[in-house]
Amino acid sequence: MDFNSNPVIINYYQDRLKAEIETLFYFTHRKMAYAAMCRQFVYEFLQSNLKKTKSVIRKVEESIHKKIDQGDIELV
Repeated sequence: MDFNSNPVIINYYQDRLKAEIETLFYFTHRKMAYAAMCRQFVYEFLQSNLKKTKSVIRKVEESIHKKIDQGDIELV
């Protein structure tokens, strides 16, 4: 079976990746302990492994932080 061409598997892993990235950015929120340190790790990881630019990463981070601020995502 070719997993790279199976749309169900592709969608599943895309959704999982989005959820994991959201979790990473959760820890970079200004109200979290060690947010600046976490931001350094997250940015480095996304730049190195997903080949994303800082501006793209920052936009995604801002949208997730906005959800947190609006109460759509709860801080623990």
